Amino acid sequence: MQGSYYKDKRTAVKVAIRAWNRQVKELKAFSRGIGISLDKIEVTKEDSIAAGNCKVGTEMFAMAKGLSNRDSIFASELLDIAIGDVNFGRVKATIAAAARRISYETSVMRV
Repeated sequence: MQGSYYKDKRTAVKVAIRAWNRQVKELKAFSRGIGISLDKIEVTKEDSIAAGNCKVGTEMFAMAKGLSNRDSIFASELLDIAIGDVNFGRVKATIAAAARRISYETSVMRV
């Protein structure tokens, strides 16, 4: 019920907790699906652009989260920051792009 208002705070809190729990479940499934430990995936702003996010939006997100002075962040840390944020889906897409980049770089290095 995104965008809805609730008559009492208790209902609003219950809805927020359900949404939070749903994102945590998504996150666990997502990390299993990537196949690389989230602690080992370094995410860059370029990964965000590769995921289809615009440069301005990427910069605004980084600024809002206090990340604008960093070149990269580990996926696990980024997800901790983004859980509950409206951009959670975009962050997952960015991490997936970073995982693809790392997978590609690793396969090229083996050749």
